[in-house]
Amino acid sequence: MFGWGRSKKPVPPAAEAATGKLFEPLALLSALDKLLPRYLKETDEGRLVYPACKRGLGDTDGNVRAIWEHTRLEACRYFMMVPRRDVELLVYPARQNEMIETFLREAPHQETVVNFEGVPLKDYPLAIMAGLNWLDHSALLAGVAPDKFRRTQREFRRLVALGARWWAIEGAGARCNQMLANRETPPLMFYLVWQTYTRLAKEIAIASIYGSSLDRAIERDREQVVISALANSGLPPKRLELEITESVFLAETEANLAILHQLRELGVSIAMDDFGTGYSSLSYLRSFPFDKIKIDRSFVKDLAKRSDCAAIVRAISGLGRS
Repeated sequence: MFGWGRSKKPVPPAAEAATGKLFEPLALLSALDKLLPRYLKETDEGRLVYPACKRGLGDTDGNVRAIWEHTRLEACRYFMMVPRRDVELLVYPARQNEMIETFLREAPHQETVVNFEGVPLKDYPLAIMAGLNWLDHSALLAGVAPDKFRRTQREFRRLVALGARWWAIEGAGARCNQMLANRETPPLMFYLVWQTYTRLAKEIAIASIYGSSLDRAIERDREQVVISALANSGLPPKRLELEITESVFLAETEANLAILHQLRELGVSIAMDDFGTGYSSLSYLRSFPFDKIKIDRSFVKDLAKRSDCAAIVRAISGLGRS
């Protein structure tokens, strides 16, 4: 549905995306109703590593597609567990103003364990926020770059607020029905949640397998993580750029340099990230032929205002070219 390619590895039935070609909201909810219990049963019985973001390439369903789908399922379980469900609040045009206004009045929370009140109009906002919190937690475990998961709840509330303005326009219900008939996605609360969870779960899955930087691969002490990920994806090595931070050079420098050289010989591009902060040392630039040096934004943002920043940037650029 969202254009994410399937893995070449066979996927067991419990991980099969029953939602893949579905569009209509009630059909998606029905598919989740069947898929979620099967998935939780497999994790409870130890057949799958849980949470999905902690899987590696050697684990069952240790591929981007399965981790993405299962991470999204883990977030969706909260609104699927709401007692006395009233799905009209999520999918019916006539109930959207009521649902959205209640959500925006609800105070944000940071919990991943929720005590439901048995009132769907109050429980759905709690559940939706808990799902976002779970995704934040999973992103931290997977090593997703922090800038991709900054202010998750705030950004979602902003999206819901925009939806409220859409529903306030006269004729919104009829326009919603027309969009659904054309297989377009109006701002039903369910779609806002589903698409947000989908996008965030995708980032988590990518970081789980590829890592947000080479640091995770080196922590696992084997370049095979990256090599296997490339083989699994079918992409040529030159399409992959790995960003490392200076912490790679603070311990086991010789071993880390050996890994970097092996990956570069494969054709993988290696970039030094956030150079100019922390333990910055010119010796790093001499010890390895980086393909790219990313200068910390604290220098770049004041480039036009401060001569010292301009001088530092020129110096680093000159070193990179030499």
